Amino acid sequence: MKRFVLNLLLALAMLLSAIPGIVFAAEASNSCDESTAQVEGNHDMPITKSSEAGEDFFDDVCVHHWVSEVMQTASCTVDGVMTYTCSVCGETYTGSIPATGHREEVISGKAATCTENGLTDGIKCADCDAILVEQDTIPATGHHYEKEVTAPTRTARGYTTYTCTICGEQYVDDYVNALKSTSTLMTTGSGSLTAPVLSSIKNSADGVTVSWDAVSGAAQYRVFYRLSSDSTWKTAGTTNSTSYTVTDLKSGSKYSFSVRCVNNDGDKYTSPYATAKSITRIAQPKLTSLTNCKNGVMVKWSTVRGAEQYRVLRKEGNSTAWVKIGDFTSYNTLLDQTAKSGVKYTYTVRCVNSAGTKYTSSFDTIGESITYNSAITKKRIYLSPSDQTENAYASGNTTEAVQCRRIADALKSALTRCGFSVINNKYDTMEDRVEESNNWGADLHVPLHTNAFNGEVSGTRIFSYDTGGNAYQCAKKIYHYLAPLTPGDSDNISTYPTLYEVRNSVAPCVYIESEFHDVPDVAKWIISHTEHIGEAICHGICDYFGTAYIENWVVITDVSNSAKGVTVKWKPIDGAEKYRVMYKKSSDDSWMEAESTTGTSYTVTNLSSGTDYTFTVRCVNSDGNYIGSYDTIGKSITYIAPPAVTSVKNSGKGVTVKWNPVDGADRYLVWYKESSANRWTKAASTTTGTGYTVTGLASGIKYTFTVRCVNSAGTKYISSYDAAGLEKIYIAQPKLTVLRKGDNGITVKWGAVAGAKQYRIFRKTGSTGSWTALGSTSDTVFLDKTAKLNTRYSYTVRCMNSAGTYYTSSYDTVGRSITCVARPVLSSLRNMCNGIALKWNAVAGAEQYRVYYRIGNGSWIKAGNTTITSYTVTGLTSGKTYTFIVRCMNSSGTSFTSTASIGKSIKRLSMPTLKSAVSSGKGIPVTWGKVTGADGYYVYRKSADGNWSKIASIRSGNTVSFTDTKASKGVTYYYSVRAYSGTYTSCCSSSGISCKR
Repeated sequence: MKRFVLNLLLALAMLLSAIPGIVFAAEASNSCDESTAQVEGNHDMPITKSSEAGEDFFDDVCVHHWVSEVMQTASCTVDGVMTYTCSVCGETYTGSIPATGHREEVISGKAATCTENGLTDGIKCADCDAILVEQDTIPATGHHYEKEVTAPTRTARGYTTYTCTICGEQYVDDYVNALKSTSTLMTTGSGSLTAPVLSSIKNSADGVTVSWDAVSGAAQYRVFYRLSSDSTWKTAGTTNSTSYTVTDLKSGSKYSFSVRCVNNDGDKYTSPYATAKSITRIAQPKLTSLTNCKNGVMVKWSTVRGAEQYRVLRKEGNSTAWVKIGDFTSYNTLLDQTAKSGVKYTYTVRCVNSAGTKYTSSFDTIGESITYNSAITKKRIYLSPSDQTENAYASGNTTEAVQCRRIADALKSALTRCGFSVINNKYDTMEDRVEESNNWGADLHVPLHTNAFNGEVSGTRIFSYDTGGNAYQCAKKIYHYLAPLTPGDSDNISTYPTLYEVRNSVAPCVYIESEFHDVPDVAKWIISHTEHIGEAICHGICDYFGTAYIENWVVITDVSNSAKGVTVKWKPIDGAEKYRVMYKKSSDDSWMEAESTTGTSYTVTNLSSGTDYTFTVRCVNSDGNYIGSYDTIGKSITYIAPPAVTSVKNSGKGVTVKWNPVDGADRYLVWYKESSANRWTKAASTTTGTGYTVTGLASGIKYTFTVRCVNSAGTKYISSYDAAGLEKIYIAQPKLTVLRKGDNGITVKWGAVAGAKQYRIFRKTGSTGSWTALGSTSDTVFLDKTAKLNTRYSYTVRCMNSAGTYYTSSYDTVGRSITCVARPVLSSLRNMCNGIALKWNAVAGAEQYRVYYRIGNGSWIKAGNTTITSYTVTGLTSGKTYTFIVRCMNSSGTSFTSTASIGKSIKRLSMPTLKSAVSSGKGIPVTWGKVTGADGYYVYRKSADGNWSKIASIRSGNTVSFTDTKASKGVTYYYSVRAYSGTYTSCCSSSGISCKR
């Protein structure tokens, strides 16, 4: 019987171990014969193998059959969890599924327009939408108008067309009446009426209302406005009233306003402009919520750009009088603690100046109403912290019981502050705790534990009875704040209906395992963050019950590297008069103080780049004394200073930017823009060095350059940047296009460079000599008259300022080279069978030759290059006279190294085509084809073993036959024909045509 009971207990233990969510304090074993198995995190089912069992208790060792189950899917950055459960004995162990990593996806930016801001490209993860590279805002450019005046005619009005040179937007204004006669021209002039006098400009609900004194005789008025920083007036509208509201203005921007009188038709101004007046547009605040809280009515409203402070006004019951409550505030919440229960109140908000002496916006004259109820029933929260003193922490010489009691104390303090009634239990057993919670009528039952498994897994775990009840909904709210706070990655919410407190409490039960205390670093984190854990859980409970969460301390919303230091931003605290930023090196214990401020941001300067700093914010009163608690952990960041650009210089391919190294920087990214534009463009790649050459720039344009630090992967900015940067007019490096020998010297040519004022030409002898300036010119060609033959020279060009006092571009340090030699001398031209053959003398130092030809005075045509002293030009037309020249070239064929030879001419005569030679009674008639351009032909004959001899001269180019009457019978003869024209002759067939007489 005893063995049966022991086996039954073991089976129950195995069953519990197979339930997802339960983790064990001890590491999982590979066998099923452990002597003990203690469930961590609850007291529901302690299981111990009895020492009274006989040896046969361990007789059968289990051969495991593992069944896997994915407990948590792997995400981009968090490993997944795979649980393996033995289907025989129920033993489990957990393995990890590697994180998938981010899949980058480009967030397309957009160019800034005249009226809308643009965005740079960003990068996000295609799977989890995490932002990997944030998009930077590109400010709107604003309109830039050009005027085009259309003069009036006798039949049509004149007008001025204003066209934006950026976006093309147009409007027409300044009309001029048609001409009455040839001697009278109606203009827009000042007219006969006096200018209106602006009496007031003030912010209204929809915009800025402009008012003015009436002008006697005025038919109607036209209202104008512009940004005070802009010089171009825009037409707002026309009215016959003496006031007008200009809408669609940007809050926080300063505008100027003016008015002119116009006639009834609106086509002629009848007065000068009114003297302009300016005002900063401040929009009307909008109430977003009124909430009954424990100590009064919480008033919240939207922030207004440009507002210095806000004033909350209230009226009671049916009263029409607005009364200021509290002092003005620079944040967007106020708790009205003077409200009386059962009374209806109406609230509105108005912007005021920093001194609180002047309203700067209009306000909602109707407001929003609420009846305050101070008798709101407090929600009851029962806290049940772990009492497991035997569960030692891996660090800190403490236990789960001690730390969970500390978390419970922090949570009780936070919940009480937010208006809840709280019991922090004093009983040891779960039965007593649940009974107390049920008898009290708790609205929420919260067990508080920390977890343990294998010394490696960590994360937040929250359990509820099922996924359909209120407990699960509350668990999700708490998870929203707690999971991102805790350092572990394996966070999840799951159901666990068998836990004693979960299944037996009447109130919804949210069972919280804040972290894993068997991981040393995590144990340290729990010890130092108990107050933060309590606040996070409280925040989630407040959201669940719809109760306003009241901050315990100033909450920092952002710490970021800025141009001069680290900028800290925080949420405003109700009732705070001032704030003071505290900071320290993260490795130090002592806080340093910054100056006090009434705002909600502050930049801490004089920090050391590459150093980790921690920041917190405390409230201070008007005397500078600290009030209230503060976040002792704070927020940390590694301060990376913005790189200081030291120089920008024109180089061979662009502008080379250099900067000082920044401590803590991994890589750098250069940004540039046209100095007249607003949009920055990033360089093609990042660099680990302190110099980078920006390419693809337009010569003659002024650019501004700055540098920003990025992380080692080049995906995230880790510093701010100098928005002013350094400017440089990019002047491209001149490029030599021609280098040739002429009659008077060496001609150097280069492409014109935009922005260049003049050029300086340099020469050196050979490839190792020093560069010597030859002269300067504003042209793009230079003649070096001092070059000597058979000497190798190199040339380069550099841009200069107009005074010739400094260089404005870089230069080709290698340059282009040439060796000048004597001109070739043509020695012969000769008609050949396939063209005209040229010969010339060899020129010392020549690397190759180029042959040109032309017909008459036509353009020279390149025939080809050769390294020998002869060349046959083919493809020529018989009967045409050709002139030929030869020039020496360098080996690459890119430069002439001599002047051209003196041209020589020859008439092209094709070789006559022999057609027939047939024996006849009178002799042997020979025929051939006509040659274009021939004046006549020479006929040649030879016997088989004889030599050629001329036997006839035909004096007509049209005669293409000849009969050899002197041919002897029985002898075989060979005939050939050569065309001639004056002194020019063609070639002839060396084999000829044969015939036997």
